[in-house]
Amino acid sequence: MNFFKKLFRKEKPIVQYKKAKTKLILIGLDAATLTFIQPLLDEGKLLTLKKFCQDGCCGILKSENPAISPIVWTTIYTGKKRDKHNIFGFYSNKSELKARRVWEVLHHLGLSIGTIGAFFTAPPETIYNFMIPNIWVKVNDLTDPPEFNFAQHWFHYKPREFKKLKKFGLTNNTISYLKKVKRKFPHIGRKATSPEIHFGNLYLKTDVFIHLLRKLHTDFGVIAYYGADAFQHIFMHHYKPEWFTNLDFKVRNKLKNLIPEYYIEFDKQLARIMEANSENTNYIIVSDHGSQPCPPELQKTFRISEIGMIKALKLDGIAKPTYAHGFITIELPGELIDATFNKIKSIRLIENNLELFTVLRKFDNRLEIQHNPNIMRSKEMHNMHFQVYDSKILLNDLLISNQRFGMHHLNGFYAGYGPAFKPQQNRATLSILDIVPLILSILNVPIGIDMDGRIPVELLNENFINTAKSKQPYETIIQSEKNIDERDMDKIKKQLKDLGYIG
Repeated sequence: MNFFKKLFRKEKPIVQYKKAKTKLILIGLDAATLTFIQPLLDEGKLLTLKKFCQDGCCGILKSENPAISPIVWTTIYTGKKRDKHNIFGFYSNKSELKARRVWEVLHHLGLSIGTIGAFFTAPPETIYNFMIPNIWVKVNDLTDPPEFNFAQHWFHYKPREFKKLKKFGLTNNTISYLKKVKRKFPHIGRKATSPEIHFGNLYLKTDVFIHLLRKLHTDFGVIAYYGADAFQHIFMHHYKPEWFTNLDFKVRNKLKNLIPEYYIEFDKQLARIMEANSENTNYIIVSDHGSQPCPPELQKTFRISEIGMIKALKLDGIAKPTYAHGFITIELPGELIDATFNKIKSIRLIENNLELFTVLRKFDNRLEIQHNPNIMRSKEMHNMHFQVYDSKILLNDLLISNQRFGMHHLNGFYAGYGPAFKPQQNRATLSILDIVPLILSILNVPIGIDMDGRIPVELLNENFINTAKSKQPYETIIQSEKNIDERDMDKIKKQLKDLGYIG
């Protein structure tokens, strides 16, 4: 990990613009958890986060099941549960949103907005100061302003091309890092399993965010980072091999420190963001969920491919499947829900009459199903068959490896710092539903009357507490965003496979 340490040991401050006067910055750190943060705090390796925890607040942020990133991030951004905001998985589209995100509310009330990396911001709106969508699940590279679209595909640049990006805020350190990555891995592409992609995104996003905040007066900024989640899924066994004693593998020193190194580098980028803003800026850091090692019974196992199951049900091209935490979520037109539910419920292994799926949940526009764990653990049963319509299917033909080293946990992380926050002697536990009420209170905006969270007044200084509620839901007075995602299911499927969310 010297590759990362050398480059970002000392970062010279940007001097093109004076300090930004952002009122509040929301920083997303996907999958952040005290399990990894606390040891680094104790070792003195997270000096910026230590300032948050000592002079502001930090603690557990409770997520909700299923802890699927687009669902949970939308809950965080709206202050509403998934049945209200209507986002149920990676195949969801921002045209399906039934709730307004916090930046839509604030923009309607006259505040200036900028976002980088948030879910369901593609294609970007042009009514905000800037909007650079999440890099992972999208179908084009559009950004606003359009000249910042390099942030969506920098990994396709040639080393000599990075120098021209300096005028968009990239520091010499970031340019040097990106050049070295491309020289070492010329065909790296957008690989979710590549550590260099995630560190590159961390540095580049921070540079662009600082540049745009300084250049454009922005009242409320959002930036989200996703490397911690990718690393805990893929590399946790190298970081803590003692958690995986039933696996036979060789610890790779290059990968052993990836998880702590990402948190350390994030802490440095957080310091840079704070240095670029005035002392009156408030900061809130949140994760959508936490992380934990997979239990031994899940470290070496198989599962049913959701794509294979959709084909068996003759729903290919109609249903939109996603897998997370043992559940297959199948988004379907409402008129197909009952028939599909009954068909899945009837499926049994021919040889021993065991149910293939033992947990089935039915909703208006989706099903959530979980396969029989006893079948998955029995190699003998893998060679048995089941019947769907007129097809006799060998179970083994639908099985794929389900080896995951890290998995989501409902205990996420939050931290707050700035003039709104008073130092906390004890760490309060918050819900992901509380973040929007917290933001609105700090900015002296009424909380939506139908929001599901609360204002955590115990964290705030008195002059930042506003308990007023709107007279009607914000959805009744604020029109939804106009730019709608293109539908390109094949491209989205490929991205989800690269991320390990479908198989």
